[in-house]
Parts: sequence; structure tokens; C-alpha cells
Amino acid sequence: MIGILGGSFDPIHNGHLTIAKQAKEKYKLEKIIFVPVNIPWAEKLPLRTKSNHRVDMLNLAIKSEEQFEASLVDIKRGGTSYTIDTINDLQFLLSEGEKFHVIVGADNIKSFCKWQNYDELKARTHIVIASRNNLNARANVDAKYLNNVAINISSTEIREKIQAKQDISGLVPEAVKTYIINKQLYL
Repeated sequence: MIGILGGSFDPIHNGHLTIAKQAKEKYKLEKIIFVPVNIPWAEKLPLRTKSNHRVDMLNLAIKSEEQFEASLVDIKRGGTSYTIDTINDLQFLLSEGEKFHVIVGADNIKSFCKWQNYDELKARTHIVIASRNNLNARANVDAKYLNNVAINISSTEIREKIQAKQDISGLVPEAVKTYIINKQLYL
């Protein structure tokens, strides 16, 4: 069984990694595939960094985690990223017959019924909802609930701290922090 964690990862942070580890352990997943979006369909603001920087930070963040990998299917496809397209591409590439476990933060599940082909997505995957930012939402979705300790880290908060010249230690892996500083991202 494989877990899928998609997102902007602008930047990836320790909350993403913690949720992935917890989902992998709880649902006995063989691996977690992180999928950075090309253009998020639901976000009002554009991404802050180009995909190459987001991919580089993602690779740095998961480098030491043997059962974590990155897939660039959304970026390579181009255009707006929809989870159902990600699932289609990954099932084709991996010849995966089992249902993927799609990991979603509770902050995103509110809009789940607006997701592209959400009925098909529900039928073809296991939705795993992770508590996030003090949201422990129970949605009208046939879903699994991670019941993790809520992760109170957001990429927005990290970008704001960087702009305010505040330390982001503990919010992102050290290698990601160094990359952000060296590339002068989010200033």
C-alpha cells in the first residue's frame, strides 16, 4: 500500500514530514510519495517559488527517509493540478492495483466535495485526514482519520517569519533552512 501526500510544499516543513511518518506507521504503508503541485487549483495566491526550488527543498527534506520519495507527475503534466489526475498518472506509472492512501490535512477537507471528480476519487482511494492547525475536522467523507496530534506549522507562517527575518529552526529540516537562506527565498 502506498500513501500519497500532495501539496504546494512552498516550502515543505516538518509538519508535512510528521504527518507522512504517522500515516505510514498507522496504515502500514510501504512508502509515501510526495507530489508537489504544478498550479494549485484551490489557492487564491500564486506559488511563491518556482517548481525547481520546491522540488529541491522536497528532495532535501526526504533524503534520509528511505520510504519517502518524490514524484513530479503534476509538474511534468503542467497546468492546474487535480488529485484525480495525480492518482491516474501514478497508477499508470506504478501499475498499482491497490487503492492509494491520499493524505489530506483537515484544513483542506472542508472543500473536498469541490475537488475535481471527487466521487471517483473517493471510490478509487482511501482518504486519510490528518489534524492540522487545531482543526480536527470530521467531514462527511468516507475517510480514515489519522488522529494525530495537530501540527501547528504552515508554509504561510514560515514565509512570514522569513520576511520578518525571524528564525525558522524547528519548522523545516535544517537542510531546507540552509537552502532557503542560500537561495534567498521568500524575502
